[in-house]
Amino acid sequence: MNKKLVCGVLAIVCVVGSCFTVYADQISTYKQQKSAVKSKIDNYKYKEAVEKEKLKQNKQKKEQITSEINDKVEAKTKLINDITSVEEMISSLDVAIDLAQKDYDNQHDVLEQRIRSLYVSSKTSYLEVLLSSKGIVDFFNRVEVLKVLADQDQKMIEEIKVAKTDIEYKKELKEREKELLVVKKDETEQSIGTLLASRSAVETEIKKNQSNIYSYEKEQDELLKVSGELTNLIKSLESTSEKYVGGKMLWPVPSSHVVSSAYGNRPHPISGVYKMHTGVDIGAPYNAYIVAANGGVVIYAGWQSGYGNTVIIDHGGGTTTLYAHIISRGILVKKGDRVKAGQNIAKVGSTGYSTGPHLHFEVRENGAHKNPINYVKP
Repeated sequence: MNKKLVCGVLAIVCVVGSCFTVYADQISTYKQQKSAVKSKIDNYKYKEAVEKEKLKQNKQKKEQITSEINDKVEAKTKLINDITSVEEMISSLDVAIDLAQKDYDNQHDVLEQRIRSLYVSSKTSYLEVLLSSKGIVDFFNRVEVLKVLADQDQKMIEEIKVAKTDIEYKKELKEREKELLVVKKDETEQSIGTLLASRSAVETEIKKNQSNIYSYEKEQDELLKVSGELTNLIKSLESTSEKYVGGKMLWPVPSSHVVSSAYGNRPHPISGVYKMHTGVDIGAPYNAYIVAANGGVVIYAGWQSGYGNTVIIDHGGGTTTLYAHIISRGILVKKGDRVKAGQNIAKVGSTGYSTGPHLHFEVRENGAHKNPINYVKP
């Protein structure tokens, strides 16, 4: 072979090899960037979930404080009405005391007049009284009547005095009752002021929570956009020459066929925000075996923020399956392992953003998530 031709071919091979090396480096760099972006997204999702829980608790706290304020205001209104009622009773008792005092004074004047009459009578000689009387009987009757009337006047005065004392005692009791009601009203007003200050502080926290949630959601949207751009870059550089291994996929948890959460939009179990659920959740107990849905090569086996312990298998032709929330030390394969359909690859757990033991299972075509139920059946 011509030496110059050989040299030329070698030069082309070197250039092509160099280009493949550059592309490989670019793919690796973009994948690393995408992984970093995903970690940031997961971090913001976690912060958003925490903030939403705080918001929920603060709203409940505000409702509780508002309920307490309403109860206190109602109690204060009742106390004011009670105070008004007691004041009206005290006024009535004052009127009764004044009337009793007037009765007492009048009766006392009558008694004094009666006593003076008896005194004057006692100064008159019995002969004069007797002479002025119609007879002896009339004489004794006149003297006896004066004494009886005086005794009755004295008795009435005592009764009026007792009645007045009783009314004054009742008034004293009502005044004490009023004092206690006023103290309770003042304490209730102080409690209302304290609760209003607490509610104001909680409302400030709620505004802060809402602001943080908005900020975290905005950051996630921006990062998701960046992630999409990186995915497109990776697709444009990635080789998809290897064909799909073929065959029907197997159900990934042989011991359980319970789908606890389907593919599609749903409220996130932790944050409560409607987000795309990119796979299906299969409810199963801790340590239940997870099998490979089809043959292929393990391209990832480790921790993924949000997903927890995760295994990803490449089945060729751009088709991959993902198995997440694996229990700690439950990954049974490593990156680069070639696995067969139905082979045990991990055990069910609840790592990452999870509310209980289950397998989160995804199927992707060229990086885009698909409904797994179109590939596997329970």
